[in-house]
Amino acid sequence: MKKNLYLRSLAKPLLSLPIFGRALRCWKIRRQFVIERQVLKGRHRNKCNHQSIVFFTIHKAGSSFIGSIMHKIVRESGLVPVDLDGYFFNLGKGKDWEVKGRNMGKIHYHNKGYFYGPFRSFHRGIRNLEDFKILLVLRDPRDVIVSSYFSLYSHVFPLGEGAKKQKQRMERRKFLLNSDIDTYVIQKIKNRPNYMDRFDDYCSQLLGKPNVLFLKYEDMVFQFESWLDRLLDFFDLKISPHLRREVLQLADFSVDKENRYSHKRQVFPGDYRRKLKKETIAFLNAQTEDILHKLDY
Repeated sequence: MKKNLYLRSLAKPLLSLPIFGRALRCWKIRRQFVIERQVLKGRHRNKCNHQSIVFFTIHKAGSSFIGSIMHKIVRESGLVPVDLDGYFFNLGKGKDWEVKGRNMGKIHYHNKGYFYGPFRSFHRGIRNLEDFKILLVLRDPRDVIVSSYFSLYSHVFPLGEGAKKQKQRMERRKFLLNSDIDTYVIQKIKNRPNYMDRFDDYCSQLLGKPNVLFLKYEDMVFQFESWLDRLLDFFDLKISPHLRREVLQLADFSVDKENRYSHKRQVFPGDYRRKLKKETIAFLNAQTEDILHKLDY
């Protein structure tokens, strides 16, 4: 343990060096995403006959946490987790990957033996989604947009990006944080229609389909064990008592004190009511009314 901490302390300053740092960052990405690179090249095969699962969600809806526990769970059933969003994000190509509907290259998605995700917007590159079982996890869009503001304080940059690109990202963050949260929310809705388009896509393409399990972020926070059991039952996933205990321990949503610089700043629903002015809430309610109705919020 001490040796690992020592190596990490050495690696941090090395990552900032122009030439060696970039080589080290590329090496870390290649090491972390071996499976993903094999899948992209069509070189990975899994003999497991369990129906493949595709995990759809949205930013700020517990996607990283759910992805991490799902990767643990599906491995016990023989499925191979594949995180293509994570791979392209760390390469610094996440925006292109999403904007192009995840159609960068010809990728064969196997309907047996794999867990694909998390995908944080609809994936237009999988042509035969009816052949997969699908997990859809969403959160109240009003809380999502508030959480996205505070993520400007803590969200990590892509590992593969150079210093110049990261400096531009930092300047962009400073610019956004110079505005108050109400201005941020209103401008994000007005200037970024694709924010709500993601919810629209999920409602029109996935909601109500027999092969889709729709779960709410809020139920995960307040009733995690029953939320987990619904998930395991729908996807016919079996987990050992040891892993169940581990997952239940990981599902600790308590936050002693809100910290805007922490990835887990606060988790409880209804934060938009605590952070926004009444006029902003009224505007947000009007803009999200249709989605709130479809998702039963």
